[in-house]
Amino acid sequence: MSMIVDGLWRFMQRLTSYGPVVAALGSGLITFHVAAQDAGKPPGEDLYVQGLEWMANNELYRAQILMEQAIKLNPNNAGAYMDLSLIYCQLGEVAKANDMWEEIETRFSPPATLVEVIRRERTHGCVAAKSQSEVEFEVTRGHSSNINQGVKSLGLDIPTVSGLMSVQLLPQFGQTADDYTQMNGVVKSAATADGVQAQMSMQLRENDRVKNLNILTLGLDVAKRQELSLGRLEWGAGLGQANLGEVPFQRHAKLRLNWRPHLQPIQGWDAIFGISVTQIDYPAFESMSSQPLDIQVTMAREWVGARFEAYGQLSKDKGSANRPGGNKDGTRLGFNLVKALGRFSDERLFAKLGWDGQSWRSASAYSPGFIDESRQQFMSTAIAAIVWPQTRTELWSIEARHQRNFENIKIFEYEAKTIQLSYRKTWDH
Repeated sequence: MSMIVDGLWRFMQRLTSYGPVVAALGSGLITFHVAAQDAGKPPGEDLYVQGLEWMANNELYRAQILMEQAIKLNPNNAGAYMDLSLIYCQLGEVAKANDMWEEIETRFSPPATLVEVIRRERTHGCVAAKSQSEVEFEVTRGHSSNINQGVKSLGLDIPTVSGLMSVQLLPQFGQTADDYTQMNGVVKSAATADGVQAQMSMQLRENDRVKNLNILTLGLDVAKRQELSLGRLEWGAGLGQANLGEVPFQRHAKLRLNWRPHLQPIQGWDAIFGISVTQIDYPAFESMSSQPLDIQVTMAREWVGARFEAYGQLSKDKGSANRPGGNKDGTRLGFNLVKALGRFSDERLFAKLGWDGQSWRSASAYSPGFIDESRQQFMSTAIAAIVWPQTRTELWSIEARHQRNFENIKIFEYEAKTIQLSYRKTWDH
């Protein structure tokens, strides 16, 4: 077994130098067409089964969309009617649940067990499913072509007050490849009756050679869900710290608000609108801080065996007087596509393709008197992955990532290619 793992690991490292090829492979897998479905299967049956999976994961809004679509395709799907009525009940839409129960009793003549369920829900009121606490652990082994975000060329032309100045950087500012081991841990509390849930998270990344760039992050977040007539609100607050090497590098405090309207702006899509404000301090740099304000919208759609999500964000980052370049304005666009490929060892195999692009522009010169030019940055990250949920609580993934940072001040430009193998395990309590 160890020989197989070592061979796979060496193969992954060789793939790192072929980032575009791996991304193309992921794109090809995304377009892979699943074998033709059984001709005798009722219309909408796959949507119904996928909705049951989301119900099992307590993702009731996603399950609701799929159940509604399944019923449109097959109005005689009694199971979808019953499950959708229970979803309405748990989401507090009691009138819709009662209407569906009346229709179920009239059209389908349900068995005594379901009649008792309907009677109990009507008598005692709709009761949401009981939330559970959760522990998640993930271990990753990876390789990066540029662990230190070093420049591609040590010879650069830097814009100064008197024009372009040619400089030759020291070797340590160039690209350095390294392997790493990363461990992620998350502990989530069970949601209270008021919809409050807490989460603690940890991430530790140990590089094999470049120890001064080891990363340790710790976070604590609290969120509260609230159902209103206009939709679902989720309030959140979080604290976090990141250490670089063994030195505190960044601390943050964040407030956020997400709103998912019940009446969606585009039929068939799930839209969530969000706003957040963050205070970031840098202990290693005296009196340097920033306050980003982000406004974001996310649009998601479910198909049979597939999920597509796209997002856009506008940002304003107010920097302290000591931060080079001062204030910044930014935009962000991206998407994630997950597609079922078929089955492997009796479990579904998925392909994932994603892209994230973020741009920033500083309001003032980066270093007045030396670099009298405002910094303009565009960060592009492409991801291709194969995901294998071995069981309901265990998941393997192989991921390739290509990151490119474009800058008008060339000393900040870099490119990095990463490939990694991960295993994740979840425990419910």
